[in-house]
Amino acid sequence: MTFRVSLGYADPAKNVYCAVSGLGRLLRDIQKAKQLWSMEQRAYYPNGPEDERLALLRVQIKHAEYWIAPGRTSYIVAVVDRRYHWERPAGVIGENQKIK
Repeated sequence: MTFRVSLGYADPAKNVYCAVSGLGRLLRDIQKAKQLWSMEQRAYYPNGPEDERLALLRVQIKHAEYWIAPGRTSYIVAVVDRRYHWERPAGVIGENQKIK
């Protein structure tokens, strides 16, 4: 059974953001779960990678987009520059790419 999914990732400390959408499917793959397993997950899955509640999400990506934003100082400088020059500053939004 497949279903539509949308996933997001953010690392505000590094100003990095990503959004992915596509078709998802839940899988029970104990070998892959063992490869990805870390001890911190035991709090949620006490029986380890073999826990019957544990599943992997496989996503067939249809659309993806990421942003690498400039830091706060860059935004402040751009706002001040625009205020006094009345034009849109170049390169303020950082890097943005869409993958379809």
